[in-house]
Amino acid sequence: MRLIDLLDAADVTELYDFMARIIRFFLDREDISIDALYAGAAEREEALYWDWMLDGNEDSLMCIDIDEKPDLLLLDALQQADQLACEKREDFLWEEGVLAPGIRYMDGLNGEKNREKTNILLLPRYKCIWEGESREEHHRIDINSLLEDSFYVEIEDGKVDGKYTVAVHFLNPHFFDICMKEENTLFLSLAVSPVTDRVKIDGRNCRKYVEEDNGIKVGWFVIHDLYDGQMEETVTQSVKTAVSRADENGDQILVFPEMLGTEAMKESVVEYIKSEEKSHLQFVVFPSIWEFRENHEGHNTAYFIDGNGNEWFGQEKLRRFPLRDKKNKIFWEDIEEGKEIHLVYGKRYGCMAIAICRSELDQNIRDMLMKRLNVKLVLCPSWSSGSSYEFETSFLTGAEMSCNVAWCNTCSALVSEKQQDEQIVGIVTAFGKNREKSKLSLDERRLTNSDCRIGCEGGCIFSKRIYGIDSKKRKEGESNDRKGASVGNQYIKEH
Repeated sequence: MRLIDLLDAADVTELYDFMARIIRFFLDREDISIDALYAGAAEREEALYWDWMLDGNEDSLMCIDIDEKPDLLLLDALQQADQLACEKREDFLWEEGVLAPGIRYMDGLNGEKNREKTNILLLPRYKCIWEGESREEHHRIDINSLLEDSFYVEIEDGKVDGKYTVAVHFLNPHFFDICMKEENTLFLSLAVSPVTDRVKIDGRNCRKYVEEDNGIKVGWFVIHDLYDGQMEETVTQSVKTAVSRADENGDQILVFPEMLGTEAMKESVVEYIKSEEKSHLQFVVFPSIWEFRENHEGHNTAYFIDGNGNEWFGQEKLRRFPLRDKKNKIFWEDIEEGKEIHLVYGKRYGCMAIAICRSELDQNIRDMLMKRLNVKLVLCPSWSSGSSYEFETSFLTGAEMSCNVAWCNTCSALVSEKQQDEQIVGIVTAFGKNREKSKLSLDERRLTNSDCRIGCEGGCIFSKRIYGIDSKKRKEGESNDRKGASVGNQYIKEH
């Protein structure tokens, strides 16, 4: 039996398990040269076949002894398995096309037992429109550089960084795609909505207290009863109006700020989304909801809702916020830090993730998302009373990895007697390989609170586009999905 036949006969999980074994083998080899493998892969003109390397007794990829196989043959097997596994994966996910059931969640591509043995987690890889052909090869060359349709992460105890599990969500290409307009140039249109300047956090709704932990006094703060009177209804209406305006504007993703949400507001907005036919809007990052629980097990959660009102998941805040009082004492946000990272994968979108405020600023979290998990779009709800400087410098670090950010603060966090100057409340970056329309600077990509106040009661939005590579210049066939997406104004009814 030839290897190609064995690969073709394998199921999806077995192919990914086989890939993880080879990756682990390469990583454990001290004498291996990734540069040599990379050069060898580039020079190879056609696939190699393993007829003479198989003993004729194997009936499973897991039975192949890879320890003594030549490096280039192993690399060839890895790349063949990568391509074939992707084809089988897409067939499995979307075999019913526009009527595909809600098969949109995985915790990884390779099996759990394989992950335990190899300490490798395999994730899908979709090319986003703004990253270009070279991807990250100008900044790093590793085994991921040799893979087209998968991305590996080293894990510890089954978790990324020994702490985080990963939830993988797939976008059905028959429903979710990026439009092609304006002289055949691809773009993704995103909007942020600061919502309101009328919600205050003060001593009435921010309770501070101190506990002793092993002889050390630790301060905590709790958010409660954020809304008085009719204010929740007013903010709810502003959120609904922003949703409607974003859709009318042609935006595909809308991001709201941190902490302004409530369960009652979410229920009302979801019903509104379901009742209104959408032409463009595909996803909403709902204002995060702050929930108190005893023993520091509270939650700060941003919900990912599609254009048909289906709730895909809630992303917990991954880093607590340290609040300083006038005496410079720190009070920690009284929540349990999230331990699950939700990743959304789709054709031309690449990989998206939500990082709430402090989560994006944290260097370890940011590096994990952008470098180790290959996220290409970070959606960042925020409540920040300080300068936007720290966020702006943080976002710029994503340029190297072609990772864009849509950041949404709220004018409510900025309004005070001491803050009369113009403040930035929204940013949508435009990093990428489109030389004419991509930008390394944030000029014209910022929304200020003075601009926002003009439409504060009416659900203001700030909309910007991230442009991709002109499809005329892309390689033949690359602009078409293997299955051929049907682009329209339909949305998934079930998730």
